[in-house]
Amino acid sequence: MKFGEHLTSRIYPPWLECYLQYTDLKLEMKRRQLDHTWNQTDESEFSKKLEAELIKVHQFIEKGLGDLSQRCLQSEAIIYQLMQDPLAKESYDIEADKLTEVLFDCNDLAKFLQINATGFQKLIKKHDRYTLMRLDPAFRNQIFSQWSLDRLSLQFDVLVVKISELHDTCQLHGNTRQPVTAVDQTAFERATAKYWVHPDNITEVKSIILFHLPVHVYNRTKDYHESDMAVSSVYFDNESLDLYTARLEPIRLRWYGDNQEDIYVERKTHKAAWLEGKSVKDRFRIKQELVNDYLAARYTADHLVQDMRIKANGKPRSQEVLDQNHFVASGIQSSVKDKALKPMCRVFYNRTAFQLPGDQRLRISLDANLTFIREKNQTGEDWRRKDVGIDYPFQQVAEQDILRFPYAILETKLQTHLGQESPAWLTALLDSHLVYEVPRFSKYIHGAAMLFKDKVPVEPYWIQDFDKDIRRKPMANIGLSRSQSFRPLVNGRHRHSLLQMYEREMEAKKIPKTKSLVDLFTVTGSFRKKLNQEKKNLGSLKKIEPKTFFANERTFISWLQFCALLMTVALNLLNHGDMISRGIGATFILIGAILCLYALFRYQIRSYQLRTHRNMMRYDDIWGPTILCILLVTALIVNFYLRFNTLNTSYKEPAK
Repeated sequence: MKFGEHLTSRIYPPWLECYLQYTDLKLEMKRRQLDHTWNQTDESEFSKKLEAELIKVHQFIEKGLGDLSQRCLQSEAIIYQLMQDPLAKESYDIEADKLTEVLFDCNDLAKFLQINATGFQKLIKKHDRYTLMRLDPAFRNQIFSQWSLDRLSLQFDVLVVKISELHDTCQLHGNTRQPVTAVDQTAFERATAKYWVHPDNITEVKSIILFHLPVHVYNRTKDYHESDMAVSSVYFDNESLDLYTARLEPIRLRWYGDNQEDIYVERKTHKAAWLEGKSVKDRFRIKQELVNDYLAARYTADHLVQDMRIKANGKPRSQEVLDQNHFVASGIQSSVKDKALKPMCRVFYNRTAFQLPGDQRLRISLDANLTFIREKNQTGEDWRRKDVGIDYPFQQVAEQDILRFPYAILETKLQTHLGQESPAWLTALLDSHLVYEVPRFSKYIHGAAMLFKDKVPVEPYWIQDFDKDIRRKPMANIGLSRSQSFRPLVNGRHRHSLLQMYEREMEAKKIPKTKSLVDLFTVTGSFRKKLNQEKKNLGSLKKIEPKTFFANERTFISWLQFCALLMTVALNLLNHGDMISRGIGATFILIGAILCLYALFRYQIRSYQLRTHRNMMRYDDIWGPTILCILLVTALIVNFYLRFNTLNTSYKEPAK
């Protein structure tokens, strides 16, 4: 499918005028060249129209983000008030539903941004090909810097994090989630799986995960900013790319956000001899000013352990932790020296991580804006380039030194040695059309293969997958959608229905009180509050406010009032009308009786669902009013038809 057709098929009708007018601009490029070759006048006018379209799209997205942020702030204020009232638990569900609506609108706006950003890229390529004149690089950099869609995309991540925090608070009814107690780990033994996520699906995948695991924020003492998502890593290798070839011991230096003071020195070891052939990631933290001394072996593992004891401030450090840090630091330092390792490739991405606070058993990360940058041959004390920060898309870097990856990377990490298994909701996501599995994918392997093509002996197998579209036909009941009444659906279910599904799952498993957190972990995060209540009363039902039952009764009475009015009209027709009127009256009585029974049936079903929390049918009624309208209109049309001949006859009677 051509992009123009693809864009047309993805247009959201209410936003029609706000999309990039891709087809119109493409046709104009062709029309202008019917009687002359493309000239500077054409180029100037096209550039103005292109900039106008970019400004229009940018301002629409900016306004949409502002509206969504304002709705989040309103919910946050209400939730804060609810937290002061411990008896207002039922109101949290109302705010959770509002936040779900915000999340769905955020997903719609993110898709709008993505398809327009793709449209601008393709339009510029077509311009260069059709006109044989390259769009002025200075002009291009200026408008896409001033009206940057990439910067706007980062604001979506900040918004998703805010929604996650508020949604998690609603699920816990205002209580604080207690972090799981964990030891100071320097080694993580994990089973990992990696998937590519097309840009069209990134926000949708994040939203699905958010309903089950909260977004992990490293520092909750300050507001979350765009820079907090940034992760930068410098990978080491030698001129022969021995680590690339062996693929057994990648070594990297990593830092988070714009904080370049704390550097994590990490080593991933596949088939570790000290773990009976299992894979493990080791790391320790070091200050930025000590990195060069560490790489030159002027700062050793002994110095590291000594500093750790000093910084403990009198608190006893576990000898096991000190020994582990010493083991990791000395091992990495030996590898750097023995293998003549040096900085080769920088990997940058914006990471959204999902996990329970303090619990490493299940961790999911989604890395977007993945970028590979060639590290210059560093000399002296410079172990990394100083001209590269976290300002994606790094327009200042020469094109031959940079590679921007087209997909996001979804990575699942399970600590299987602790008994962790993949929960059912995660399995459904990973088997869906939203992700594309790439076994053994490595960021460094890919970056080195692309940036050092003349040195790598063999390219990774996944390179060939770039020639095909990884998107697949959408699967039923997977992802975000809306019902006929435009209510948000997650995997084909309403938010409350998801909760009930996990309730039934837990009851079926008959989880006893003595089960450990590892066994309970596969249950969704929105149900963890219920699990705590399970210790007191398994399967206890949530209290429903009386006003909910009154609303059901009012709906029933409204239907009865209409039926009473209809039957009053019918009785008048029966008592004072001719044969045709009596027939119509009898029909209205029949319709009224059926409606009374139907309203009673719906009233009883709703009451039963509210009492038992079982979702047998929808609470709102789509078909009842529709069928009623059709029956009434049909009765009126039949009445008019039968009366038409009578009226005709009366007009034709001769005057006496």
